[in-house]
Amino acid sequence: MYVVFDTAADLKVVIHYSLNEGAVWQAFSYEGKEEGLLLKALDGLLIELHKNLSDITRLGVVVGQGTFTGTRVAVTVANTLAFVLACPVAALPDFVPERTVAALLQAVPGHFAAALYSGEPRIGKKAAA
Repeated sequence: MYVVFDTAADLKVVIHYSLNEGAVWQAFSYEGKEEGLLLKALDGLLIELHKNLSDITRLGVVVGQGTFTGTRVAVTVANTLAFVLACPVAALPDFVPERTVAALLQAVPGHFAAALYSGEPRIGKKAAA
């Protein structure tokens, strides 16, 4: 099972998944404000599909869109799962099925995804009044 985390939308997680090595993709959306939204979405998807974490063979994470925190959380979860499951993970600029499959097939186990942030860091800076 291929799984791609997409946290580009505010207060919403979309998990794109394919049960047939990328031939057909479906989306599972989960909305809310609570902590752990991505993990709850993944758990809900696996329950709905009657699958286990061990059924995931390739992971992707959209890093080209979304908030700093949403992207950071998605990358961390994807890398952690890739490590635990010993499966490859790919960083994706967006979700386009054809490009996504190619990136997932090129990903190498033991390598991890990273996001590049284009905004200027504001850590420790006071917000403008």
